[in-house]
Amino acid sequence: MTGRYLESMIMSRRMIGPRPNWTEAEGRLLSFLLSLFDERGLIIDIDKNDADHAFAQGSALYGLVRGFRKIRRDPILQRNIEAFVEWPDRALDSH
Repeated sequence: MTGRYLESMIMSRRMIGPRPNWTEAEGRLLSFLLSLFDERGLIIDIDKNDADHAFAQGSALYGLVRGFRKIRRDPILQRNIEAFVEWPDRALDSH
């Protein structure tokens, strides 16, 4: 749900106006979200140490895209987004 929370913060900033502490919080959330990726490019459930459920994956992608567009255009962030988008093809190729 970190992705949805990040996206909601970005939307709130657009509605209400920027606040210095919000921008810092958005950056911290984005960093936390990036720390949840595994080597396959999926968000992990840290309690299970395995891929999180599909809704969490979609929420994370949504947050990453919004973060990329509104917070920072970072090459690491871009690679994570690309890996996320390409993951279904890689998963299907392995079966």
